[in-house]
Amino acid sequence: MSACAFHFGALVPWDEFPRIADRLRAGGVDFVIAPRIRCEGKPGAQMRMFFLAPSRNPIELKAFRNPAEVFAQ
Repeated sequence: MSACAFHFGALVPWDEFPRIADRLRAGGVDFVIAPRIRCEGKPGAQMRMFFLAPSRNPIELKAFRNPAEVFAQ
């Protein structure tokens, strides 16, 4: 799947991200991109996961350590 594929994305709170990932794993969701932290220690540090909904539509969830850095590069 291309990094710029059309998909639905949502931002979730940093502390909720691991709980959401655990519930998805428990529900048997296969991840296209497994939950992980990107850019740790840099502006824009984030947790990210990418999976397919039952309809096969791609969904990306992200959580930013600092929400003010959503568009940081």
